[in-house]
Amino acid sequence: MLIRPLHGAFVEVLGLAWSDAVGITHSAFEPMAHHSAASASARALPTDLRFEEIPMAFAIDIVTTALWNHRRLHGALPACVEHFADMFSLDRAQSTDRSSPV
Repeated sequence: MLIRPLHGAFVEVLGLAWSDAVGITHSAFEPMAHHSAASASARALPTDLRFEEIPMAFAIDIVTTALWNHRRLHGALPACVEHFADMFSLDRAQSTDRSSPV
């Protein structure tokens, strides 16, 4: 789960589960949540996942790899990820145009 500050005590939350063979298997997006309730978004994800707190830069590297794999497998990113594309240095126009070099 990636949690990004919005304003004051509010955050937006992106939760993803994936496998190398399938790509993104589950997603959860909460556009505005109180920071104390951000972890509630994990209920939309499988219960057997393991969570650990890691530095944001490392988390973005891991998630970027999973997203590129998903895009190679399916040709597009999951819709809920589009809003977070700026965190992953993914150009939103390229994610819908398969003829663009990546």
